[in-house]
Amino acid sequence: MGNERDSHAPTPGRPPAGAAAREVLRLALDLKPEGLERALRKADAALARNPDDVALWVAKGNVLDVAGRYAEGLACYRRALALDPRCLSARLDVANHYEWIDEPHRAESEYADLLDHILAHHAAIDAAVEEVFESIAVFCGQHGAGHLRDKTERVRRHLAEPGPAPTP
Repeated sequence: MGNERDSHAPTPGRPPAGAAAREVLRLALDLKPEGLERALRKADAALARNPDDVALWVAKGNVLDVAGRYAEGLACYRRALALDPRCLSARLDVANHYEWIDEPHRAESEYADLLDHILAHHAAIDAAVEEVFESIAVFCGQHGAGHLRDKTERVRRHLAEPGPAPTP
């Protein structure tokens, strides 16, 4: 994941993180309220100049979730998906969002939809898809969602050995 941002090379399903998005996330690393507020101000200023920047919407959603402003964070992920429905990082953050706010059934549904999306739109396992698999594995370990674990393995096998798509 780190090499994607460093190289600025777009990854299918993940928008290239521009300088503004990277700066927002850097500021958010200061988890004190003033650091989060600085990150939000930076995101708002950058979005005022470029309201179609998918990576910025995702970054702003991450900051809002960390700040405990969950409804606003989810709205940012939804905005990113409205701009780019194939944005894997926004889709993953929606699923993670529901896990963070302790709605495991919603999270499980979002993760299952995310696997369907990967199956429909990805031909191979890349860093973004591997990140999804890792998040789902953690979720399954915490919530015992065996059928989601099984579905993940079916999708992983399909991407590793292309052929007809498995039944969701």
